Amino acid sequence: MPSPKRPLRYHAGHRNATWLELFFDLVFVVVVGKVTHLLAHEHHHHLEPGLWWKFPLMLLPVWWIWMLHTAWSNLYDTDGKPHRLASLFVMLQMVVLSTVMVSDWEGAYPLFNASYFGLRLTFAVLYLTHGNGHDGFESFGRERGFGILIAALVSLSSALWDAPLRYGIFYLGVALDLLHPILMRRAKKIPALHLDHFVERMGLLIIILLGESVISLSSGLSDVEWNGDTITASLTGAVLIGATWWIYFDRYHLLARAGVGGARDGLTLGYPHFLTCLGLSIMANTIFHAIHPGLDRHEYALMGLAGMAIFFLGKQVPYYARFAMVRGNILINTGITLSLSIAATFLPDNVSILIGLTVALLVYVALNYFHVIPKLRASLEGGVEAG
Repeated sequence: MPSPKRPLRYHAGHRNATWLELFFDLVFVVVVGKVTHLLAHEHHHHLEPGLWWKFPLMLLPVWWIWMLHTAWSNLYDTDGKPHRLASLFVMLQMVVLSTVMVSDWEGAYPLFNASYFGLRLTFAVLYLTHGNGHDGFESFGRERGFGILIAALVSLSSALWDAPLRYGIFYLGVALDLLHPILMRRAKKIPALHLDHFVERMGLLIIILLGESVISLSSGLSDVEWNGDTITASLTGAVLIGATWWIYFDRYHLLARAGVGGARDGLTLGYPHFLTCLGLSIMANTIFHAIHPGLDRHEYALMGLAGMAIFFLGKQVPYYARFAMVRGNILINTGITLSLSIAATFLPDNVSILIGLTVALLVYVALNYFHVIPKLRASLEGGVEAG
């Protein structure tokens, strides 16, 4: 239990991520990096069969652990010794989990299932033992803890079955865990998050995932034959990373104002975050495969388009929910950008496709600058709130 001498950081007026949370993100990204790099390996110019569906299904439960820790820390962090020890224990378990994030899913599954149950059991205990501190929501921690525990037991029971049924049961448990906060919101049983902290934490994870793109750029340049294509691909990749940062963070801080879509529980902001992370992970590999153009052009085009589309979907949903005054612009600008991305997939080689995707991002930056930002500034300065 948190010491009564240490108040919840939730009640702090100006709250920032702690040093421990930054450390947690660095450990977490080791696991994300293991999953992301699965798309970097091609065999005879093609990705491993089944990797397209394995990749998001492996990333989802890992991302959900990050969400569980972020939400719990947001609500119950005191930065005291029990909290620090709990977070360090989760980090240790994440390191163990990273050892089984491999493409041989069948062989690694038993240890993955056990490790993942241990992580969720930890969070169930944390919620059950940190249930106070929010007036009107005294039972939230207990109910959320039992929800996590039941979902974890469903996933664990998948060990009793053979593939492919075991995977369906495992992800049924994950789906129950994802659904529980939504049901609690509908029943008005979920407290408001400290949105300044929550928005900052999500932004920090996106920064780390952009770092994965930088790593892909750097590793792609190792032992490469320097020629016009590799130089063009590396410079274009650098521009793409910068444009992606600009698109995501230019007005990012506004998402903490008055909630997203009027809600302060973070669900409208948090759930699309998975799509943003997934899209960025794919885009990192898009840069790598342009520098090392061994991947089949058609698969590369699919990878680039999928990364762009998934990234934009995750990024745009919170803005669409939050800012009614620019919804039309959001739809039009996104449509133009994705249309240009589709057109880029018809270009003759991987480097040309990467250039086309980067141009699409730069067009979005320009459209956003000239059409969306002026409307946002005028509306918010005039005191107009989102719909």
